Amino acid sequence: MKGAFAVDTDLGGGANSMIFEENDFGGSLIASNRSGSNGELFAFTENRVAGTAELSVAMVNGDTTVAISENDFHREAYIILVGAGGDDDVMFDKNTVGGPLKLAFSGAGGADMFVVDGNALFGAVDIFADMGATTTR
Repeated sequence: MKGAFAVDTDLGGGANSMIFEENDFGGSLIASNRSGSNGELFAFTENRVAGTAELSVAMVNGDTTVAISENDFHREAYIILVGAGGDDDVMFDKNTVGGPLKLAFSGAGGADMFVVDGNALFGAVDIFADMGATTTR
């Protein structure tokens, strides 16, 4: 795909999936996804983004799986992931980022998992993780 690409999705109810796989984005990419119920999947795998990449995923009711792996981000990448409950699993692995990386995950509750593994990062790196809090009464 030549030029800038933008997509905004709201998956609504049900166990839905949004998958970007083996795409070649010749410009910048802005992708935003909001999952509407639990048991959702958002996957961004084996893609190439020549420009700036901005990914935002809101995991509304929890039990969501997010996989961002084996991508080639030629410039900077800004990835914001927000969980709202349940057990969310986030994996950022085997990616190449040619510029700065800002990766943020906010888990709101449950047994969340956040994995950053095997990446090649060539710019400034800013990783933030808030795994939520558990309150016992």
